[in-house]
This record gives sequence, structure tokens and C-alpha cells, in this order.
Amino acid sequence: MKRIALYTRRSLYSEVSESIKMQLQACRDYFKNEECEFEEFIDEGYSGSNTDRPAFNRMVSKIHNNEFDAVVVYKIDRISRKMVDFINLVNDFENYGVPLISVTEGADPTTPAGKFVMNILASMAEMERANTIQRVTDNMLLLAKQGRWTGGNTPIGYKSIKTNFGGRKQTYLTVDETESEVAIAIFNKYIECKSLNETARYISDNYRSISVATVSNTLSSPVYAPSTDRIHEYLKLKGFTVVGEPTGKGYITYGKRPKVKNRKQWNNKGYIVAVSLHDPLIDEDSWLRVQNILEKNSIEPRPKESAYSYLNTLVKCARCGSNMVIELTYTRADGTKVYSFACGKRKKKSTLCDNGYVMVDELEKSIEDKLKYIGVSKNRLNEFISNNNKKDHSKEIKSIKKKIEKNNIQISNLTDKLALLSNEASKMIIKKIEQLTSDNIKLQKKLVAIENIEAIKKNNESKIHALYDSIKLFNSMRDATIEQKRELIRTIIERIDFDKDENIAKITLRT
Repeated sequence: MKRIALYTRRSLYSEVSESIKMQLQACRDYFKNEECEFEEFIDEGYSGSNTDRPAFNRMVSKIHNNEFDAVVVYKIDRISRKMVDFINLVNDFENYGVPLISVTEGADPTTPAGKFVMNILASMAEMERANTIQRVTDNMLLLAKQGRWTGGNTPIGYKSIKTNFGGRKQTYLTVDETESEVAIAIFNKYIECKSLNETARYISDNYRSISVATVSNTLSSPVYAPSTDRIHEYLKLKGFTVVGEPTGKGYITYGKRPKVKNRKQWNNKGYIVAVSLHDPLIDEDSWLRVQNILEKNSIEPRPKESAYSYLNTLVKCARCGSNMVIELTYTRADGTKVYSFACGKRKKKSTLCDNGYVMVDELEKSIEDKLKYIGVSKNRLNEFISNNNKKDHSKEIKSIKKKIEKNNIQISNLTDKLALLSNEASKMIIKKIEQLTSDNIKLQKKLVAIENIEAIKKNNESKIHALYDSIKLFNSMRDATIEQKRELIRTIIERIDFDKDENIAKITLRT
């Protein structure tokens, strides 16, 4: 039996009262020769200009939980009036094996004609996106070539100002006196210690909290350098397109920075650097010296995986939620090194978190003991998973759906009366409709949360056997290497939340 989601939407003033019933009946008639199970999703009083609609969001959530075989609408614009949104939704649904069918427009991807219609729509959307991107690119490029600030977060040590230039108000960067010393300190400290981590700790302790990534981005940015012949040549050698003649003023950058191994890169061919009007904070020699150090330090990157524990990346601080990182705690008299997990945020600055550390060996033994306990039998594993998830929500789901349906009927009836009333008299009706709509939004959100819990419970039942086998295998790996244990443990455990005061390591299994 096919599981079909029927979606309908009606704007408050623009559609006749029969439209909801008509849409639903037309959608049902489309499958009159097939045996199907239908579930209705109705958004009363919502525009198609965006997808932020309660019933629609609940339907999408259930699609992601693999609860439907198809989504059916009366017309495509019931889903969205924006072409790009529509195409993105179609792709999202198809990723879960759920086709979107429009019963009045022949847009059924399960038929050749329907696929043809979808391809035309997709081509139109692609053209719309490409034209928009080109217009934005051309405009931003013009701003950058003029040395103007193109928006976004301003670099540390600068702020944006509007100034009259050529008879028009233009936006440029200018030095922020309250923050400029932070930027200068970042460069000076890095030249001294040649370490991104140490520089980040120094700035956090003496100025303000800052991440290693922000330090790295600041040091590699041409914004801080003066426009000189030497730096012009350096940037060109690195693949930048340099616009403007050297004036001694700072540069401004344009273009979306690419990522390599999840790290943003500056040395990208075609990336534009333009001479601007702001004063540089770093002198020519210092900026080039920093680039040289950065290049040397990036030749041999650190390995991503720890050689000291198979639990790395899984352990989280129960106080602040940050990753707990492995660090050397002390060295024994025989030369043996002892490592521990410590809160990453506290490591940057001690006042940011007060959670304590835990020895690697101690935490690993605790996790292994827990897995041995719950791996004794499937019943014990089931008990561990469902310990906080025993409530039957079926009656609550039915009650919420009835309330939503009752509110929708009231909204429909009140909408019919609007046409018969004067503007003054209609104000009370509109206020009531808005209240009912607000109540439905809250009910829909509650319904989504409960249905997600139920979906997770069903998924747990189907995955419990594989999880149990993985735990049994892990418990038998006495002589396995760290790499072998790491590979398997990540299929079993999603995260471990550690609290030093409670001395508790809470395990969340991958269910």
C-alpha cells in the first residue's frame, strides 16, 4: 500500500473557501485506481512566498523519516511560488525516494512526460540562479575595483564608514582605534612565537577571546598590508588579480574564499585584491615575514587523528558543550607520558569553563566497562536505549491533530464571513483568525517533535541488531590497535559527555 502525503495551502484572502476540499479531492482522485494510505497536511492562511509553514515543515520532517512514498499537490505553487525553492524541495524529496506529483500540471516524475516537465522547470530555475549570480558578481566586482567595502564582517582593527566620494556616499574601511592594537598584537606575537595556538591563547588572555581560525585568517589577509611594489608582486605570484597602483594604502579583497580540507585559502587564482583608501596596520616587511612563516608551518600539517586515544572527537564537555581535547598531563619517572581529556574552551582560557580533566586510560576503561555491561544481551541494550523513551505518544498525537483540524475549520468559517463585513467589523474576525493561526503553529511544532520521537523509536528497532553485533565485536577486540578501535567505536557511539564533578561519562549511542 502506497503512503501518500497530501499537501494543500490557502492564502488568507485570495482563494475561495472550497479550495482546500477541492484540492484534497483532486489529489485523492489521482490515485482512485490504486490502494493508498493518505495523510493530509493543511496550511490555512499561509503565502507561498516562503516555505516557513507549520504543516509543510511537519510533512518534510516525516519525509526525512521515510514515512511516505509520494507527495501530491493540486498545483506546484501550493508547494512554493519561488522556482528555486521548488527545485530544491524536489531534489530533497527525491533524495529520500519520494517523488513530488502535481495532479493538474502533469508534473509526475514517475512518467516520461512528467520528467520532461520537471527538466524544463529545473532548466528555468538554473538559468534564474545563474543570471542572479552573474548580476551580483558584476556589481560586487565593480565595488571592489573602486576600493569600496563590499559588506560582511569587518576585519579586526577596522570598521566601515560611509563617506562622500565623487559626489555620492560610498562605504570604505577605516581604522578602529579601539581594536587596532589587537590586530597589531596578533602579528607581533606570531612573529615572536611562530605558533597559531600560542598566539590565540596570548590574545585571549590579554585582549579578548579569539579562535585559532580567526588568528590564521587575520595573519593571511592582505587587508592589513600596505600597497607597495613588493607586495603587489607577491600577491600576483600567489595567483591574485591585483587592481590599482601602489599608493601605500591598504588592500581590500573580493571573492568567495575556497576551502581545501575544510580550511579557507587565500592563494586562489582569480581572487581579486584591490587598492583601497584605508591605512594599513602592518608594515611591508612584517606582513611579508608573517606570510613566509605561515607557508613554512603549513608544509607539514599535523595529523587529524590522535595517536593517544581511540575516543578522540567523541568526548564533549558536559558543562559548555565544547570538544574535549587530548593533552600531555605529566611524564612518569620511567619516561612514560600520561595524557588526559580537557575542555577545549577551558584550554584557550581558564575562565571560560570550570569542567575538570579526565585521564585517557580512566575514561577508556569506563567506556569499555559500560559497553561490556550493555553488550551482554539485546534486552539490556534495548533497556539502555529506551530508558528515557518509554512514553506512548499515540493518544497525544491524535489529540493534537484534532485540535489543529478544529482550528482549521474555524479559520475557514471566519474567512468566509470577512467578505460580508465592513472594514471596522472585520478587525475582530481577523484578530481571531490570527490567534487561531498562532495556536496552530504551536500545535504543529509540538506535533513535529513528538512524531520525530516516534520515528526514532521505529528506527532504533530496525538498527538494534547491527548495533548489538558491533558492540559484541568491540568487546572482543583485546589486542586491536588504536586505529582499529577508533574505526569501530565511531559506529557505536555518537558522543560522550563528561562531567568531572559528577564523575559521569554519559554515552549517546548511534541509534
